[in-house]
Formats: sequence, C-alpha cells, structure tokens
Amino acid sequence: MAHCNSNYQLTGGLNDFLLALLRSSMVRYWKHRGAKILKNIEPHIQKYFPYHKPELEGTSPQHASITGKKAKVPFDYAIGQIVPFSQSLTSSFPNIVKVRLHKLCLNRFLMKYFYQTATYWVHTQGSSVNIGDIVLIEKADPPMAFNTMYKLKKVEFPVGNLIDPVTGLQSEGPEYSIEALRSILNRENNTLKSVEN
Repeated sequence: MAHCNSNYQLTGGLNDFLLALLRSSMVRYWKHRGAKILKNIEPHIQKYFPYHKPELEGTSPQHASITGKKAKVPFDYAIGQIVPFSQSLTSSFPNIVKVRLHKLCLNRFLMKYFYQTATYWVHTQGSSVNIGDIVLIEKADPPMAFNTMYKLKKVEFPVGNLIDPVTGLQSEGPEYSIEALRSILNRENNTLKSVEN
C-alpha cells in the first residue's frame, strides 16, 4: 500500500484503513493505485478529497448515450492556458483545443489548499490561438459534443505579446533596450521638475 505502514492489512474494514491512513505520516492528496483499494475507497474520495471534474473520464459518447450518463459543467467562465495535443495544437478535429485550468482544492484532512489542474476540450469558434495563450472560456449551451462543453470567449494574453503594465512597453521578460529606459527616465525627470516648480 502506497501511503500506510507496509505491514498493515486491509482486513479491519474501511474505517480501520482510513484511521491507519490518518495516523500515517505520509498523508497526502492521493488517489490510490491499486484497483482493490480504489474500489473500497472510491465512495469516500469525493467527501475527503474533493476534486470536481465536469467530464466523465473514460466514458465514450456511445457508452454515455446507452447508459444515460450526462456530463456536468461546474462553472460558467474560467481562465486557462492552451496546451498541445501531444505534439500539435489541435486534435483530429481542427476547432478543438485543450485548455488547462489551475484550481485550489481544499483537503479536509489537512485543512489546507492544494493546486490541482484540470484539462478540458474547448471549441475555438474560428479564433486563431497558439500553444501557451491565456484564454477565457465559457460554458457552451447546448454542448458542442459529449466531451466539449466549453467554447473560447476571448484570448486574454497571447503568447509572446508581453506588455509591462507600468511602462506600457512590449518586453521579453525583464529586458528592455537602453533607448527605452532612457526615454522612461527622461519622462520621469521632466514630470518631477514640473511638480517641483
């Protein structure tokens, strides 16, 4: 077992297992690897380790139509970053991109927030995007497909187009040209002289 004493056996039931897990010094934000353990723990994971995913993972659209499962959309708007499908921007569908969101989830055992990432398929609606863009996505009503429930609303920060909020100049990180820095310094000196007079 990954996070308990190695000599502990899962014979005392689920409560004993959870107690041993709590007493262990290796309590972490986890999902167990073993299929047998996961089967016993699965009903309790959402209670103690909440992580709200809108998609039904591992469920194909055909299986969902047969079983009647529906995907849930937990939020209307979110900001995320475009990540590649393996080596390319889009999947086999040209208007679908992957967007990764970062969320803070509360671990109720430790009463501490941990970062979790979730990746969603998003319809671009014909917008031109690149890998690394920071985008605003919104819920598509009705959904585009079973696993595409969001659409691209706006590209907030295009990759490679960094603008310093103080100076308003384009930059590549903290580096500026000497001329740009001189012009900023001269402008500040002129404003200080006008205030003193």
